[in-house]
Amino acid sequence: MSARVSSGEGSKQDYGTPWPLFRAIQKYFHCTVDLAAHEGNHKCDIWFGMDGRIKNSFAARWEDWACEGKWLWLNPPYNDIEPWYARCHAVSSKKCGIVSLVPMDAAGWFDHVPGNAGIWHLKGRVHFDGAEQSGSKDSALHIWHPDYVGQFKVWDWKRDKFLI
Repeated sequence: MSARVSSGEGSKQDYGTPWPLFRAIQKYFHCTVDLAAHEGNHKCDIWFGMDGRIKNSFAARWEDWACEGKWLWLNPPYNDIEPWYARCHAVSSKKCGIVSLVPMDAAGWFDHVPGNAGIWHLKGRVHFDGAEQSGSKDSALHIWHPDYVGQFKVWDWKRDKFLI
């Protein structure tokens, strides 16, 4: 396998979030549902996708799963992020929390993120589960919740230190 490719021929779309990164995220957000996963890469006990509680994540009412301090986790397929952004934007307006891991240059970013989500730029490239090497792009967490709108941080997640 090669590094995660965001689109194009031969693009693998189901590399898993590395467990050390997910554990670091869990210190801040208690994600209980993985919105885009399968048996081999889910990070939460409940996941939507192939073999998951709900097969089609877009058919689920995400807001029913994110309440009372519970957050949703999303590492979407990078080849078509825009529909995921649109859904995160719509659901977060209902005060539901979603944390998404995305490349910094993802399509649709400027249409949905500014003014609607917080941004935590991750220091260093992410080495996704199943990939031979780290990804070729910088990554960020988009924090979809009204309390995080406009927030920008640079996070050294390996040391759990905010640089900005």
